[in-house]
Amino acid sequence: MQDQQLTTKTNPINVETSKESSALYVYGGIVNSKTIFLRFGEDPIPLSCGYVKLVGAVNSDFPEALIEVGGKGVRIEEGNAIGDYKIADINEREVKLCLKK
Repeated sequence: MQDQQLTTKTNPINVETSKESSALYVYGGIVNSKTIFLRFGEDPIPLSCGYVKLVGAVNSDFPEALIEVGGKGVRIEEGNAIGDYKIADINEREVKLCLKK
């Protein structure tokens, strides 16, 4: 790993570069909450099946959403399962996940 230093007008910025393909940033540990909300513009949430992020949603008679799971796009509907969670609700702003019983 190489360290570089970039300078802005006010502060120096240290930058680490690597030839490895492993992740440099981790958002946190796996989430085990009973209820999780995926919202637009928020960081991915770590679940047992991978990082999950809301990409798109359609609120109609049959709501559906597009989420990213571990870097792959997945189309979901209410009642579908994602890892240990079930899709409880989809609206134009968020997707509600509830822990399976």
